[in-house]
Amino acid sequence: MTAGVKRIERANAILAVTFTALAGLVWGPRGTLAAGAGALLACADFHVLARLGARAVVAARDGASAAALGGLALALIGKMTALFALVFVALRVAHLPVAPFGLGFSVLVISILLVSLTASAETLGGSPHPPAKDSEGQSPSPSPRSVVEAGAPTP
Repeated sequence: MTAGVKRIERANAILAVTFTALAGLVWGPRGTLAAGAGALLACADFHVLARLGARAVVAARDGASAAALGGLALALIGKMTALFALVFVALRVAHLPVAPFGLGFSVLVISILLVSLTASAETLGGSPHPPAKDSEGQSPSPSPRSVVEAGAPTP
């Protein structure tokens, strides 16, 4: 699991608790339940998506067969189908209020946005760790390979 995924999962948990408490203040106990259910579904959805995505990347990188990759694709379709079914059950069967449920479910989108913005800010504003210097006090030049891998035009 990458550091970015861990940061998103941590943000999911923090926002889930925050939004559930906020829904409780605004909509009362029923809103708390709805927001908590939405947040739980969003966190579980991301957890499963991150693991399936990581397995798919590893399988593709290692040259897995089309059948193996197809199996992972089917697992992703199954995940989405289960998510749709659970949202239907929460809203139509359990009759949870839509607004607090939506607030709870939004933790996923908001956490990805916040983590992305903080990562961008760290990149644009400079890393908290200064770049390494060589023995002469100069920053090392990037190797031609790292420039090509980053997508920069070759000289």
